Amino acid sequence: MGEISPAEFIPLVEQTSLARAVTQWVLDAALDQLSSWTARGVGLNLSINVSAANLAEADLIQRIQLGLLKRQLRPEQLEIELTESAIMDQPDQALEMLRELAATGICVAIDDFGTGQSSLAYLQKLPTQVVKIDQTFVRDLIQNHGPDFVLVETMIGLGHKLGYRVVAEGVETPEAAAILTNAGCEEAQGFLFARPM
Repeated sequence: MGEISPAEFIPLVEQTSLARAVTQWVLDAALDQLSSWTARGVGLNLSINVSAANLAEADLIQRIQLGLLKRQLRPEQLEIELTESAIMDQPDQALEMLRELAATGICVAIDDFGTGQSSLAYLQKLPTQVVKIDQTFVRDLIQNHGPDFVLVETMIGLGHKLGYRVVAEGVETPEAAAILTNAGCEEAQGFLFARPM
């Protein structure tokens, strides 16, 4: 069948008992790579996505900490991303897990920001440092006064007022990157910079 996007198979995996094993494999592979980069003097931080299914795992944070410890990595080298919709599917579990993660020194990010059903009152309770604006708002960002721009500019301003670092996902053109820079967005990711590797 050729390459299959994670967007297709991860939702299926999350509905099975394989969710834990897949997350553990991703965690180990990512931390091994981060360890290799660190040993070569490459000072990068790494983001890892955690699924809603992982929120029910009582030992998830301990497994993440153990993975860092085994590889002699610092907690601040790691960023854990959880989608806004996953947080809202299980808000109490998510809030508790995010508080525990933040207490360890690991950076916490809200992924796909703007696509979930979160209330502003709930968002301000989250101990996160980063919000990642979903690519659906960014991909067609070609003018400074269109509806996409108004939404993105508002999300950037809201993120900053709540004390978050803001990342735009899905940046594909230099024009979109320039618009985001002018709007105060600190970071961006997308095909303009690199294809998935």
